[in-house]
Amino acid sequence: MGLLPFFYCLYHVVALWFGYEGKLGADPGKELVRFNGQCALVFLLLTQVLTPLKEVTGFNLVSIRRILGLFCFLYASLHFTAYLLLLLEFRFSELSDDLVKRPYISVGFAAFILLLPLAITSNNWMVARFRGRWKTLHKLVYPALFLALLHLIWLTKNDYSLTLIYVVIGLILLLVRAWRSFLKT
Repeated sequence: MGLLPFFYCLYHVVALWFGYEGKLGADPGKELVRFNGQCALVFLLLTQVLTPLKEVTGFNLVSIRRILGLFCFLYASLHFTAYLLLLLEFRFSELSDDLVKRPYISVGFAAFILLLPLAITSNNWMVARFRGRWKTLHKLVYPALFLALLHLIWLTKNDYSLTLIYVVIGLILLLVRAWRSFLKT
């Protein structure tokens, strides 16, 4: 199920490669970057909704959090790769310029960097090796979510309706987590 957006995106990459650009609009590269970023954010939000969902409904879906997080990283990687390949055409000097000149790219890149150690340590061997420190490390997901939301806000130029939905959901989830942490102390 989590790979459906991947195959959708793969179809459009192949279509783009062969010149069948009908469905992706005037700037297909930009649309693929946007789509992958949106998928990454959706999976990131899904990882955060599982604990509150368990507390409210009693359904324990926490066991799928790791795979949802890995799907988030997959789409974040595709988002970044599509940006490098389709928009910058692997001109790394432009990447460094964008990181300095465009704050939305800086915070998006920072969110991606925070997701990297989470993906690397999301296997049973690393969980066992890190023990209790693994949970501490994986709290990086909260600043990563905040930065991803900020990236989206700064990136949005005209229609804020979907952005507002993502931001409200994300902020509610972050506030619920902060409240739960406050109550534990």
